[in-house]
Amino acid sequence: MPDYDTLKQPQNRDSHTNTQVSQGARHTADQVKQQARDAAQQAKTQAESMLGEQQQAAAGQLQGVAKALRKTAEQLDSQDQGPMARYAERAADSLDSLGGKLRDRDIDSLTAQIQDFARKQPGVFLGGAVAAGFLVARFLKSSARDESPSSEPGASYGQSDSAIDPVSTPS
Repeated sequence: MPDYDTLKQPQNRDSHTNTQVSQGARHTADQVKQQARDAAQQAKTQAESMLGEQQQAAAGQLQGVAKALRKTAEQLDSQDQGPMARYAERAADSLDSLGGKLRDRDIDSLTAQIQDFARKQPGVFLGGAVAAGFLVARFLKSSARDESPSSEPGASYGQSDSAIDPVSTPS
């Protein structure tokens, strides 16, 4: 019959090996967790940087829209459209103020402030959003024209070289 100590030795070796394996696995898991934390921190830093750039660009755009609304207000006023001119001027003031605040604040406080502004002055907020939509559409439309080569006849899609439709035949 085998001795008790002889039987116990392989189990001790197995348990020692198991302990080493589990410690190695824990160490590897810790390394993976640390790498994941580092990658998440790097992604967060990059996202904050991009958001900061976008925030500054948006502030500039808001102030550009405010300037355009002021010009619109001047035109409306010259056309004896006083109430609409004052509304456009008020919207421009609000957008200009919002653009200035956008430049100076962090993203979380800006989100809360925009929500507060929309709750307090929904008409101005919606009017500004509509005006911004029209201005963006106008900008995109004019940008598309600038990019098409206008010096070549028929260069743009759907343009014809002549006034006569080449498909139709005279009857």
